[in-house]
Amino acid sequence: MNSIGPAPALQGDAGKLRQRANEVFVSEQRAARWLETPNPKLGGSTPMQVFERSGAKRVEELLNAIEYGFVA
Repeated sequence: MNSIGPAPALQGDAGKLRQRANEVFVSEQRAARWLETPNPKLGGSTPMQVFERSGAKRVEELLNAIEYGFVA
């Protein structure tokens, strides 16, 4: 049986990533917009595209940089 959408483990990770973005941006709306907007720090991909291709690590690193003021 083929399933549509990310594997269950990725769905859980996606939820954690969205939660982390909500913490950093202090707004679900701002976090959702950031996750779906192409980002030059990610080679022009959206954070969610990077997450889906290679996992959460790179996106989490960028969120940490934003939170601690290392990214404009």
